[in-house]
Amino acid sequence: MRSLGPFGRLAAIPIAILIGILLAELGLQLGALAVKAAGREAPASWMTGHRRVLCLGDSNTYGIYLEPEQAYPKQLESLWNDTVGSPRIETINVAIPGTNSSQILRDLPRLFGAFMPDVVIVLVGTNDFITPPVPLEEPSGSAARVKRFLESSSRFYRLLYSIRGAYQANQLEVEWNPFLPETVVPGVVRYGDEEFSLGGFKLPGRRGNARVLFENLRAMAGQAEDFDAKLIFMTYPGQTFTYRPANKVIRAAALETGMPLVDLEAVFDVACPERDCEDLFFPDEHPTARGYRLVAESVLAQLMQD
Repeated sequence: MRSLGPFGRLAAIPIAILIGILLAELGLQLGALAVKAAGREAPASWMTGHRRVLCLGDSNTYGIYLEPEQAYPKQLESLWNDTVGSPRIETINVAIPGTNSSQILRDLPRLFGAFMPDVVIVLVGTNDFITPPVPLEEPSGSAARVKRFLESSSRFYRLLYSIRGAYQANQLEVEWNPFLPETVVPGVVRYGDEEFSLGGFKLPGRRGNARVLFENLRAMAGQAEDFDAKLIFMTYPGQTFTYRPANKVIRAAALETGMPLVDLEAVFDVACPERDCEDLFFPDEHPTARGYRLVAESVLAQLMQD
């Protein structure tokens, strides 16, 4: 048999690499199917040594009036790692006050691509009744579309991303200025080379409604399934203003999609029946640090069921 010349051997290298990638992708996909068939979940953050929990929402997740470590995401991280321990988790708080559901839905594919979370916790909806929805943005350009496809479909791509993440310490930056007028600049979240614009108060234009919120939450559930991430919905602990109508929609969306629900309104009803607990609520019914401890304990109980 005639041997390949030097140019033939060079030409065979990319073909061999491509075949290797395809075989690796096939093996990872078959492994994931086997894990799902056994009733378990395959974590996305294989190389980082911990599972990643992405927390999305508005001021009730951001932790308004408090230090970042007092909001529920960091309390959840400490509580899990101190009591459960293995696998350790890392919580990422990407919430900005004023955020509505359409802003999260618009950015959710990029958020999945940037953070590769195993679990996503969403608490959003009250601002849908006072701010207008934003249009969804499709990826522009063929390169962006290919990247989006790989992020949602390729387990080999996610493995390479996880390996890269193990050696690259991207810093999460959250910028929000509470002293700006209510009609101007939203907050900004930066992570690596990605930037997300979220929040903003009482913007001019037509406001959203319960139907918009319901459809957005349902779409989030579908996107989480595409990215093999576990999605958990939460209701608001408060009952004033637009909290109660938002909670009604959130419960309906969780029931419709089959997503787990942490019903914080019910939890706080038991802890504070008269709704006058200064240790749990600020006057506007945002949780205090002690209130967020109760939120973290409620989420921990949900995570331990899975």
